[in-house]
Amino acid sequence: MSTEAVKSELLRLRRERDLYLRLLRLSEQNDLEPFLNDALELIVEITGAACGLLELYDGEDGGEERRWSIVHGFSERQVESVRAAISRGIISRALATGSTIVTASAADDPRFRDRESVQMSRIDAVVCAPIGG
Repeated sequence: MSTEAVKSELLRLRRERDLYLRLLRLSEQNDLEPFLNDALELIVEITGAACGLLELYDGEDGGEERRWSIVHGFSERQVESVRAAISRGIISRALATGSTIVTASAADDPRFRDRESVQMSRIDAVVCAPIGG
């Protein structure tokens, strides 16, 4: 194995170790708001995203009304634009199936590409996870 390959592997292992340490610390958090703040920060960092939006909806009402929200890297104006572009169909599917929706491009994903909100907003990468049971 070359020196560069060894360095690259060591860097990957350090990142993985650091991720697990942060997840362990995150799991120790008892307050919801700091937990979600830290979780969003970690998700944005790990995925290399420039921005992130984490919103909680109540599945009891069909996921129509937002209960809580936090953003990372968006201006207030951008947040409203993102909210207007969010596909309620993707959220509804995640809630209905109880499964996490992950796609690199909703606009190219056969499950969502025909949805008007996806086409109009040109929605790309999506992670939508139902939490709770």
